[in-house]
Amino acid sequence: MPTPPPFDPNLRDLDALGWEAGPRPPARASVERAQADSWGVARLWTTPTVLTSHPPARGTEGYRVILGIDGDASLLVEGQDIALRPGQLIVLDGSLTIRTENRALWARVEWHLRAPLLRHAEFAEHLSTAVPIRTSHADLIATTTNVISTNLQMAQGPGSPYLLDALTGIVAAAIADSTGAPSALTPAQAVIFQRAIADIGERFRDKDLSADGIARSLAVSRGYLHQVFTAARSTPRQEIESRRVAAALALLDASPSGGRGILERVADRSGFSSARQMRTAIRRQQDATASAPRTHRI
Repeated sequence: MPTPPPFDPNLRDLDALGWEAGPRPPARASVERAQADSWGVARLWTTPTVLTSHPPARGTEGYRVILGIDGDASLLVEGQDIALRPGQLIVLDGSLTIRTENRALWARVEWHLRAPLLRHAEFAEHLSTAVPIRTSHADLIATTTNVISTNLQMAQGPGSPYLLDALTGIVAAAIADSTGAPSALTPAQAVIFQRAIADIGERFRDKDLSADGIARSLAVSRGYLHQVFTAARSTPRQEIESRRVAAALALLDASPSGGRGILERVADRSGFSSARQMRTAIRRQQDATASAPRTHRI
């Protein structure tokens, strides 16, 4: 990475990555990044500073992947202090508030991935853990970042959605090879799963969306699609409902009141057939997630 240029006091680049500087912003910083709809990659330096993440909008959450390149940093995540050193990789839930502190120059690579594969058991147990990864994997992540962050058209072209599979696969491989974590999904299944999730993300508002429709769009059989989702500990129906619930909650957050007319419109715009179906789905997901507060009384 090049020596960082003088710091931009407007903090625009760090803010674009979801970071907010404290009362003593870094004296110097350098950020190079490329951003697509479902992924982003960046390489950055900062001189000593404290940064706090601001979570993304509801429904756009994903994972924040950080690889230490040079210098040490301390991360505070849900009350847990984590030291991140060069050659260590950490995958963080992007919806959480994260605080970083570095007391010397800190260089790192940061990826943002809307990658459902990383939330499943073989990877989820390594969330919020600094994992020392193999040098070959660290080099691959750094090289991939260098190529993409300096070729912005890669994030803007028609091929950019396909890079999510590749970026997710690189992170999954680094964790699996460094921890010995077994994979429930074969590489071919992982690709189908990611593409199915992308298809759901584009079409969840279609009230007729079903496993059959997803299988047709991916040119696979319905049975194979269910086999893939079973390996990923999910079902097409669960993923469709999860996406609709996220969209509904985002709309409810922006709604002035919870009147019946509002609820029906929110349900319709989120892909539900009725407000009653929406309420049932939201309650089901909130009941399944013990840590999720019921912020909406509907």
